[in-house]
Amino acid sequence: MPPGNRPRGQVIIMVAAFLPVFVLALVLLGEVLVTARAVQQTATALDLAVHAGAQTAQAEGRGLRLDPARAEAQARLVYLRNGAPGRLLELVCGAEECLARAAVSTPGWVLPPQTLIVEARAEPLAGIDRGGD
Repeated sequence: MPPGNRPRGQVIIMVAAFLPVFVLALVLLGEVLVTARAVQQTATALDLAVHAGAQTAQAEGRGLRLDPARAEAQARLVYLRNGAPGRLLELVCGAEECLARAAVSTPGWVLPPQTLIVEARAEPLAGIDRGGD
């Protein structure tokens, strides 16, 4: 082709076509990362909370027993102090274990908003108790 008749502008068309796809992929990646971090923070706070509740166990005979009201209060306090992004749905401590569930909402920037449930469970361990305090 002679120098004056070369086609021009293909790069601009390709950039214009792929730029929205690239931006959408970045926003999707950001949404996934924000959601993963929120789930991780909530799971860590729930785990700390149920273990704090389980540590309130008192030695009773050859085993350990939880006072449900005391364990729940301690677990709820630890969860709220950690400022997790998840909404606490349920926190139940019985004589043997503590269970907790929290909900984490996705941002909904690209994908439809969803609610993810995070759960944690802990039992008191022999030899780890608060004694008489």
